[in-house]
Amino acid sequence: MRIVYCSTPPFADCDLPLIRAFCKAGHIVDYFLHIAPYSRKSTYVEIEKLKDEWGILPVSAYPELERLAQSIPGVSVHIVNNPVGKNNLQALLLSIKERRMISRLNPDVVHYVESPAPFHLPMLWRNRSRAVCVIHDPVPHLNRMKRIEFVCRRLASMMLDKFILLSNRQTDEFCRQFRVSPGKVYFSALGPYEMPETFRGENRNPYGKYILMFGRITPYKGIDKGIALIDRISKDFKEVSLVIAGSGDLYFDSSLVEGKPYIRLIHRYIPVEEQYDLVSNAQFVLCPYTEATQSGVVQTALGLGVPAVVTDVGALSDAVTDGKNGLVVPPQNTTALEQAVRTLLEKPEPLARMREYIQNDNSSGEHSWTRIAEKYIEIYHA
Repeated sequence: MRIVYCSTPPFADCDLPLIRAFCKAGHIVDYFLHIAPYSRKSTYVEIEKLKDEWGILPVSAYPELERLAQSIPGVSVHIVNNPVGKNNLQALLLSIKERRMISRLNPDVVHYVESPAPFHLPMLWRNRSRAVCVIHDPVPHLNRMKRIEFVCRRLASMMLDKFILLSNRQTDEFCRQFRVSPGKVYFSALGPYEMPETFRGENRNPYGKYILMFGRITPYKGIDKGIALIDRISKDFKEVSLVIAGSGDLYFDSSLVEGKPYIRLIHRYIPVEEQYDLVSNAQFVLCPYTEATQSGVVQTALGLGVPAVVTDVGALSDAVTDGKNGLVVPPQNTTALEQAVRTLLEKPEPLARMREYIQNDNSSGEHSWTRIAEKYIEIYHA
């Protein structure tokens, strides 16, 4: 089967292992990576400056993408370069060029990730009999969605026959908001974000024994709850610190972390090698989210063999099986959250068992990319 895979840098951490699984199963993949100024530094893409050229460029046009290409050998990578990130006449002409290139490839499937951009709707319409649209966030976080994205989802719902969600938790709301017939909705899952060897760091640990909260800082991730928790338990676990790493606006008072030796705030973009070091050496990852769909933070932790403590919101408990690869606690329950953290800090045996379970599940379990790729192929043929 020949698959045209259209996506953007924020999803590269889950796109690459799926593409590798497709190739391992004998399928041919053409990867169209759409790059704009706002996505030039995200997951495995770290481009200092975009080229001014509008066009579909070879991956060699950006030396920074060499490691990405090396991680998916045998895959043709096409960089769809929008140097200003706007929906203007040049973007329209670029989409026409992309549509013609895809037509020449004559794929069996066009696998499109997330809400279609305005000028991609004609391409999806042209390929509607073989197109699938994968939606990572069926309902946007904090119900924030740009009007143009909302309209594009509505239009896509009228022209496409297959939408793939990565959990069934928000299906009804997705179908209601975007007027998608339930018969058009299929389900797959997220696998562990297995960081390619080409991106891994040196496995350095400058922080000792620590709990990790990482990723973009936003209110729904409950970082203030993690700070309050470590304040309560720091006297009992003097050797343990909380590391908070990520960019984004600090929505809480910075005085909550100032002057506390057991809290380390790394408030900036975290390059992928540093992220590898941070996650790999953590005791576990803490995610006291107040809402969620899926979580790249959780999948990254699992991909590197690290357990997670999560609240039971969105599809987090689909990824984390309580007692197997982490612990799941009720949302907004500070007592249960604290007890879960204390359990993992007091005894090393549960963490060791969880790490072993994660390794086995990553290689051959229900959430392995081999199984997930098989599920996608079933959906393609449906």
